Amino acid sequence: NRENLMNKILDFLKYPSTWQGIVALLGALGVSLMPEQSEAIITAGVTLVGAIAVFFSDSDVKKE
Repeated sequence: NRENLMNKILDFLKYPSTWQGIVALLGALGVSLMPEQSEAIITAGVTLVGAIAVFFSDSDVKKE
């Protein structure tokens, strides 16, 4: 059911690990699209993933 899928996606978006994965995928995509800027893209991606890990935890997400 479409509504069920949307609710599941929205639930996953509450987790920092989901955002870390999204940032990592976007970083990898950016490197493949702009290889001449790969070092800057990798640095930005790693920095964002690290910041998410430092400030947020999956255990902080309240189960409903």
